[in-house]
Amino acid sequence: MANLKYVKVVPEMAPAFEKAEQVVEKYFGKLKLRAETGQISVDNDHYALFSTEDFGYFLHESFRDRFGSAVKMVLYEMAYILGQKSAQRFARATNAAKGLELLSYGPVYFAFIGMANVEILPISKPSPDDEYMLAYHHHHSFEADSYLAQKESSSDPVCYMSSGFSAGWCSEAFDLDLKAEELCCRAQGHDKCTFVMAPRKRIFKHSSKLKTELGL
Repeated sequence: MANLKYVKVVPEMAPAFEKAEQVVEKYFGKLKLRAETGQISVDNDHYALFSTEDFGYFLHESFRDRFGSAVKMVLYEMAYILGQKSAQRFARATNAAKGLELLSYGPVYFAFIGMANVEILPISKPSPDDEYMLAYHHHHSFEADSYLAQKESSSDPVCYMSSGFSAGWCSEAFDLDLKAEELCCRAQGHDKCTFVMAPRKRIFKHSSKLKTELGL
């Protein structure tokens, strides 16, 4: 594995991600805090800053009270749209090409906005067709961290927004209908949060296979 500055990837992907780190670092180098006008901006795009505990654990629990078992779907779909729109905005700002180039910017962008540190596993095959499959770990996932900060555990994975955001970004990068599923989570007591992403119609097949390979 190639341990880059912001991500960890297989050696054959390293050149694309090294470029991505430079581009995303330059992009966020334009970050400006204008508290006097209530603005945080990056390259003239307006951002907002929230506590990960508020945006994670407390938002999860509030939505669970309102939506019950649908909380996962609601937060996932909300984050999917955010990921998709973020990829579109970033591509416009940097002239990033669709495919692996735009995909490679996603995990680095993910790190810069404080969602998690990404490690892409060697079995991944990010191809622009139905064979697409991405397997990855999220280290320091903000949602799992928010549960641990509250000394709370969960019987199920909790990184709904991390899953949705990743799937939205990668769907935009490859013009595919992708879905991400978290297989195990630090909020459950695992040592890392592990995900698989594939075309929606193939996600069950890939998630079942990866669970078996990882002994989950």
